[in-house]
Amino acid sequence: MEIVKLDFIQIFGRMTKENLMKRVRQYFEQTQNASKVVEALVAILLRNALCRKDYSIDLLTDLIHQIFLTAEPNNTLRKHCIYFEKFFTGKAADGKEEWTTVIDRLFTNEAEYREFTKESRRYKELLEKITSEEPGSSEFTFDIVSTFTDASGKKYKWILRDTKEISDDSPNKADEVAELLPIMTTLTIFQNAKGNRRFTEFFEYECPLRRSGVKRKAKKAQSESEESAQDPQIISTPEETHATPDSTINTGNMLQKETTTTANGTGKSTLSYEKYMDKAEAMYQLAQAAPQTELKGWSAAPNPAETEQPPTSKAATSQSKGKSKGQPQLDPKKKKRKKKNKMNKKGKKWK
Repeated sequence: MEIVKLDFIQIFGRMTKENLMKRVRQYFEQTQNASKVVEALVAILLRNALCRKDYSIDLLTDLIHQIFLTAEPNNTLRKHCIYFEKFFTGKAADGKEEWTTVIDRLFTNEAEYREFTKESRRYKELLEKITSEEPGSSEFTFDIVSTFTDASGKKYKWILRDTKEISDDSPNKADEVAELLPIMTTLTIFQNAKGNRRFTEFFEYECPLRRSGVKRKAKKAQSESEESAQDPQIISTPEETHATPDSTINTGNMLQKETTTTANGTGKSTLSYEKYMDKAEAMYQLAQAAPQTELKGWSAAPNPAETEQPPTSKAATSQSKGKSKGQPQLDPKKKKRKKKNKMNKKGKKWK
């Protein structure tokens, strides 16, 4: 039997909540890959927090219990377990609290537990806070266009459609979204066509369909001492660089082409969200799979065709002979007319 897919398109694409939950369950039953399922669930938690539609994972409570109470412990489970604490509120068979049992299975002591979950604790707080905010009613639709780099260092844009409103009137929320999006850099399951890790560094995000044009960049490291105390996977923001056409997928232009503006300023997409996601994903994969070719004519050596002087015309050469630098040049027609006038003075007839 062919193994079902659980990749980027399935998690952020066209599936409804119910079908996506079935797909996660089916994938685990076929592969028993607890690490990938846990990372997929973290990505779904992010989508549920930022988007207007409900993508909560409550339907998979039993599967989450099965993974964290029976699967072989590994660093992926240790790193992301904190996101699922709310699913363990009861007591285990031995009388202990379920969450205490999970910690005892995964960690040797409390210090190790704190160290592994240090980075994910902040993400968990932001996830819970933004998830609890109800999306307000609006005539506009909102997207989040974020910029990341993959493992090869190439910049590209990721578009998350139909998100909650991010207003200039709430700068704290805009900053919180900028702090939450780097959670994608902690996930290793998303890869491009060449097999490179897809999310390695977060740069910035913006909401291009909004009138206000909210835009936030990743925060820089606060100090050297604090940076050294952080987990190595917490990304510090470098100076902004300009992406070349070879390293950027122009999804922004594609977004403009596929969007029409009505008289009152509202943006209306001519493509459905599912088709648009497929198109953006296909463009990214094609750009990653395309071989890098050197542009013809681009060389550090001077181009002989550019340095060679053009040949001088015969007319220009004949006109320049016997003339001083300050003497004006006569038009050929005027010279001929002047010659004929002299002939008339001598009494000669026109030929």
